Amino acid sequence: MLKKISVFVALFIILAAFSVQLKEKRWNTDFGVVQGDVKGYYAYLPLFFIYNDIKIQYYEQYSYKNSYRIWCAELPNGNRRIKYTMGMAMLYAPFFLIAHILANITDYPADGFSLPYQVMLAMSSLFLLALGIFFLRKLLRMYFNDLTVALTLLVIYLGTNLFYYYTQRMSVSHGYSFALITVFLYASIMWLKNHKLKWAVVSGISGGLMVLVRPVDLLFFIFPLLYGVHSWRLLRERFKLLGTHRLHVTIVFLLSFLVILPQLIYWNHITGRLVFDSYTNEHFYFLKPNIFRAMFSYRNGWLVYSPVMVFSIVGIFQSRRQLPQYFTSLVLIVPVYIYVIASWWCWWYVGFGNRAFINLYPFLSIATAVFVAYILRKGKAIKLTSLIVL
Repeated sequence: MLKKISVFVALFIILAAFSVQLKEKRWNTDFGVVQGDVKGYYAYLPLFFIYNDIKIQYYEQYSYKNSYRIWCAELPNGNRRIKYTMGMAMLYAPFFLIAHILANITDYPADGFSLPYQVMLAMSSLFLLALGIFFLRKLLRMYFNDLTVALTLLVIYLGTNLFYYYTQRMSVSHGYSFALITVFLYASIMWLKNHKLKWAVVSGISGGLMVLVRPVDLLFFIFPLLYGVHSWRLLRERFKLLGTHRLHVTIVFLLSFLVILPQLIYWNHITGRLVFDSYTNEHFYFLKPNIFRAMFSYRNGWLVYSPVMVFSIVGIFQSRRQLPQYFTSLVLIVPVYIYVIASWWCWWYVGFGNRAFINLYPFLSIATAVFVAYILRKGKAIKLTSLIVL
């Protein structure tokens, strides 16, 4: 039984999240599930499948209790557009369709916002939670024993702000991104190990969704180049390997493009352009990044609200000796990603504990496991003290 403790921990985490959702019952509250940014993520589904109003020509019909059930903005040409990309809508879609069927066979309004839609949207977050924890466990078990994996899962899911985004604001994007990025990392590593077509397919689909949910996550596509690479010679060999398997590489990018294609079609339909910056008047300020404040400020600083992740930062440096195949990707991707998100005008990102950092947690989970494994090799006093702190 102890040999599978990480399985029980994974099930416990899923049950804990489900229990909190069930206790809170946010689907019984106006804008409890479809709130904030989710009004934009979700808008594609009712507009397309129910109201046939993808140009949002009848915006007033979505007003509800001194607010609106969807978010949109006006273009200079008078058209209205959805600000957010449609990656989240794609992830919601199977649960939306189930809810629509349930609403049509019950007495609930089939309007896209009644109780079945709210409940199924919450269930979508639990599904992505289960998907992410399944692949994260498999990823970590490649390198660490089961106890290390179990403790790492507890730290990441219950010791950080990630749990909040699976339970309180469960339909916000970051918990979904965590799962997609984890799948992408695992599939990329598996392809590098055995060069099987199925892992190229999984990488392409998960990578496309990952970018369509949060375009800045395009940065993570360099991970397959960096994994296991710690010299210029190995980097040249990696390029040579990708050239040898150029068909699989083409499939990855083709599938990613096909996932993103509906967004390009939508932008072209609304604006007349295939590529469009929908975040009008919102910018990155790369010459004035707020790195220190994004991490330590009282104003939603990441490590103020998830201090346990200090150990993951320590683990990055420990990985140079303990898990060298990850060291290059950790020391390049993590700082660059932090720089990018700290350069956004809204560097505090609202919400709980600077949620933008959650997208780094699949990488930082590996660094956390390195630190936990290091502690478990120490004497009883150090081990016990460290585990209590964790």
